[in-house]
Amino acid sequence: MKVAILAYEFYPLNLGGLGTHLRHLSDGLKDICDLEVFLPFKMKVPGLNLIDVAIKDARKYVTKSYKLDKVIKYNKILPEKFREFPADVVHAHDWVTIDGGRRIKEEFGVPLVMTIHSSILGKKKLTGSFVREKKELEKSIYSADRYIAVSRHIKNELVELYGLDRKKIDIIYNGIEYDKFRTGPDKNYIFFLGRLDQMKGVHFLVEAYSMIKDDIPQKLLLCGTGNNEYREFIMKMISELGLKNHVTIRGRLKENELVKLYSEASIVALPSVYEPFGITVLEGMASGKAVITTTRSGASEIVDNWKNAVVVKSGDSKDLARAMKKLLLDDKLRDKISSNALKLAKLYSWDNIARETLKVYRKVA
Repeated sequence: MKVAILAYEFYPLNLGGLGTHLRHLSDGLKDICDLEVFLPFKMKVPGLNLIDVAIKDARKYVTKSYKLDKVIKYNKILPEKFREFPADVVHAHDWVTIDGGRRIKEEFGVPLVMTIHSSILGKKKLTGSFVREKKELEKSIYSADRYIAVSRHIKNELVELYGLDRKKIDIIYNGIEYDKFRTGPDKNYIFFLGRLDQMKGVHFLVEAYSMIKDDIPQKLLLCGTGNNEYREFIMKMISELGLKNHVTIRGRLKENELVKLYSEASIVALPSVYEPFGITVLEGMASGKAVITTTRSGASEIVDNWKNAVVVKSGDSKDLARAMKKLLLDDKLRDKISSNALKLAKLYSWDNIARETLKVYRKVA
């Protein structure tokens, strides 16, 4: 079977988890199907057939922000490239490529699979013209033959907010490069990794930390790029709460830095208010850490609370503070959860995710 994956971002040229997912899914698929990946820029990866759709300056911006005009142009040009490199199944991902998937299906009659990593309608608090444009692109969602949701939470959104047929939606959770991560010595800090934006709930983490900082030895380390306005809000919050000497903010990390910081963290916290899955949760687990996530995280669906991770109420700073304090002051509890977390993370390999994805292709091809 020949498969075409439409990928606007692709690790290491990615803005977030979507690009990481696409890279590792492609690595897992390349040995079990004939795979082509359509990118908006030129890129070479050993063993992968990457097709350059050649969108001017897309490479320049893709790690910083989505440029809507370039996303639209990429989707419009995709059918021209597909004519040169046809396939038996097309696999689109999120709003940045689903319009291109629709265009290819309509022109060539090829079955279309869509993976939805997050939905625009699910992010109800977002406003502005950019979001309205994304909603227009996301209307192409109705043209797919089959859907993959990265969590039960997203599947429910697709049914309730978009009216999609539940029977046409498969759930395939995200995966992880388990062997890349390692355990390490505890260097006394709480680790957050992700985009600095409202959906990640960083403000709740800072507020929760301020409640317990005098009771624990750990500092707070926030890593990630994102919305400048939100970043400034967080920095102001840190100042007003008297946390300047306790909280560090760092930007984008190199892979070796990321692995090291995970391995040396006391705990990993992902306090999201909207998180379709949360690869950070699996990465923290694979690093042998007790991870705190929220009821709004898709990853909460795969864990046993207080056994291999901790799930707190989304948007509740007090609940988050209580969980962090309990973990950080109880070494035996933290070690037990960490040990169980390592075992769970091992189950979510990209090879397994690729095999499950191939089963979905076979349902439509």
